[in-house]
Amino acid sequence: MTIVADDKDWTWVLTKACGECGFDPARVARADLGPRITRAASAWAEVLRRASVTQRPSPTVWSPLEYGCHVRDVFSVIEGRLEAMLTSDDAHFANWDQDATALADDYAHHEPLAVAEALVEGAQRLAHRYRAVTSPEWDRTGTRSDGAVFTVASLGAYLLHDVEHHLVDVGAWASVPNRVLPPWEPPLAGTEVAHLLASLDRLRATFAWKVQGLDRAGLSVSIGASTLTLGGLLKHLARVEDDVVTRRLLGTAPSEPWRSAPLSQDDAWEFSSSLEDTPDDLYVLWSDAVERTRSAVGAAIADGGLEHPLAISWDGVHPSLRRLLFDLVEEYGRHTGHADLLREAVDGRVGEDPPADMAWPDALR
Repeated sequence: MTIVADDKDWTWVLTKACGECGFDPARVARADLGPRITRAASAWAEVLRRASVTQRPSPTVWSPLEYGCHVRDVFSVIEGRLEAMLTSDDAHFANWDQDATALADDYAHHEPLAVAEALVEGAQRLAHRYRAVTSPEWDRTGTRSDGAVFTVASLGAYLLHDVEHHLVDVGAWASVPNRVLPPWEPPLAGTEVAHLLASLDRLRATFAWKVQGLDRAGLSVSIGASTLTLGGLLKHLARVEDDVVTRRLLGTAPSEPWRSAPLSQDDAWEFSSSLEDTPDDLYVLWSDAVERTRSAVGAAIADGGLEHPLAISWDGVHPSLRRLLFDLVEEYGRHTGHADLLREAVDGRVGEDPPADMAWPDALR
């Protein structure tokens, strides 16, 4: 399937921060350009070593390899433009169509390690050239084919946004300076509580991304001999979330629809009955259950931390909230893996993390 061409005018990133990747031009010092170009190239080299580097997250989105080829070529194009600006008083840049280049050069079939080597070499040359720019040269100008005018300084910032933004596109969050982590991303160095809750939310958010935006047919797809569906997983995990709050944590009766459901006759009722539910009903059921769990767990942590005892007891022992949360992580880890396979079978969507701009925790509302 053809990649959707990017026809946006990204020059606005020279005047305000990018909400998708966190890049802020006001925080880019001229002296930072060389080091940040080099650091971004090192991060790209790591991305291009991934085993899954050739996999597209969806049929219309580049794979990390294709993004890497693009970044390699961006370094080359910008190097030529910078040289023209530094050696000519009236530099004009020929048009470069990045999408046509990707097709003509067949990015998807390049050798990843060769791409990494060329990318790093190009970045090193460009970083060295930017380190050598003298004070009068920073304001030299060049004009793009569409009339956009750049200075040596703004061209460097424009380049930096491009290569760092695409690191976010391929999930390399930690490599981007000043990056504001998405609300579902675990902290880089936090407390046990913060890491545990954020790890659970990361799994929930990934699950939400795998099931979102589908109609009844999409939510009803199964694979091979299995009867498991994304709709069934939504309803099952809504039941698990409700059970966490009611029976296990608080010792209360379950909420509807579980209170009236024939679970004593059919313990897997949620899987079969999900075929009769609308997508909106399933999305709301799961989202509401997650919201109740997050609220109840937050109150329990405030009351006794991770050692807070559950209402339920096993062999006379009341497990801790810590045990409950790890059980929930295990539950989501297993079923998010199921959702990976099912969503790929529905429309080809693959990938580890939700997109940076996905709403959370309201992804399915």
